[in-house]
Amino acid sequence: MRIPRVAAVAALLTAPVLLAGCSSDSSTVSAPSTTPAPEAVTTSPQAVTAGLQQIAVIATQVKAQIADSAAATKADGGIEPIWSTIEGTVKGHDADTYLAFEDAFALLEDAAKTGDATKATSAVAAIEKSVTAYTAKYPS
Repeated sequence: MRIPRVAAVAALLTAPVLLAGCSSDSSTVSAPSTTPAPEAVTTSPQAVTAGLQQIAVIATQVKAQIADSAAATKADGGIEPIWSTIEGTVKGHDADTYLAFEDAFALLEDAAKTGDATKATSAVAAIEKSVTAYTAKYPS
């Protein structure tokens, strides 16, 4: 039995596409990340308290440097490395306080970028309030 020419040509044209889908190029395959998200990492109450106190100091520094947007933004960059080590514990204990911190950090970052002293003052007050509330509820 003969295969009609159209079917044969179609088979020849689609074969490379089908085979390409089956090939594997190890240089383009990435391994799944084994690093957990910061929100999934927990730590000791002492580490959380120390981290929150450091964050409050940095937030105050951002506010003090708000007239110099570059300096304020640079100072603000110091919050995330600390926050990423403790946020999982904060979120696990109190989701509302976690969200309050996240909102205050976003406000402070925006204030630093724009040089907005009013926003910086509000952000620092929110951070200090959250630090006080969290550490009172979950002392180290």
